[in-house]
Amino acid sequence: MAGRAIAVESLPETSSAERVVADVLAIGASVAVAEHVRASVPLWFHTFMLTPGIYTPGIARDHGYRLAVLGADRFTGRSVLDVGAFDGFYSFLAEARGARRVVAVDNEQYVAWVRARFGVTLEGGVGFRAIAGLLGSRVEYRRIDALDAGELGERFDVVLCFGILHRVTDPIALLQALADVLAPGGEIVLETYGSRLAADARRSRFTSRAMCTRAMTSSTGAPRRRVCGD
Repeated sequence: MAGRAIAVESLPETSSAERVVADVLAIGASVAVAEHVRASVPLWFHTFMLTPGIYTPGIARDHGYRLAVLGADRFTGRSVLDVGAFDGFYSFLAEARGARRVVAVDNEQYVAWVRARFGVTLEGGVGFRAIAGLLGSRVEYRRIDALDAGELGERFDVVLCFGILHRVTDPIALLQALADVLAPGGEIVLETYGSRLAADARRSRFTSRAMCTRAMTSSTGAPRRRVCGD
C-alpha cells in the first residue's frame, strides 16, 4: 500500500540550516505547482526551495559544510558522478553550476530504511524525478550500487561521495571503485567522519567534513592521490 503507514519514529522537523542550504538552488516553481510537488512525495530526504517560502520537508540535517568545496569552478564544463544521490540535491546543484554532464546513482536501499524507521512506503527515486521534472533537468539517474560504478562505462571529472563511506562494509573497495571511474586529473569530493577530541578521550563526538582527493598519475604511470582544497 502506497503512502504513509503507522510511523515507527516521528519524522523530524526540517532544520533552518537545511533551508539555508536549499536556498542556493532556488527552483522558482509557481505556488500551486510547488505545493503539489511537495505533497506528492511521502518522504523527502533533501530540503529543496521549490518557490520562495515553500520548502520540501527534508529530514536531512545541516549539510552546509559541503558547500565550501562545491563552488562553480568545481563543476563548470565537467562531468560529474553523484553516488548515493537520494533526492539528488547535489546532482542538480552540479548541473546548475555548469556541469556538462551529471549522472546520479543510488541503489535505493533507503526504501527499506525509510519503511523500517518511519513506517513510510516510498518508491525509489520518486523525489529525484519530481525535482528533475520541475527543473527540466538533464541529469541521468541510474539505480545501481556505487560499487558497480564501472558498469556505467564512462569516466568522470568529479565524483561526489556524501554520506556513503561510513555506511559500507568495505570502504576501501568503494574508494577503489570510485577511483576507477575517474578521468585523468579527476577528483573525488568525499565526506568523512572523525572526532575533534583527543585520542584518549573517554567519549568521542563525531563531526562531518567534506574534502576531495585529486587523481593524478606518477612518473611511473602508477595512480596516486592527494587531498585538494576548494
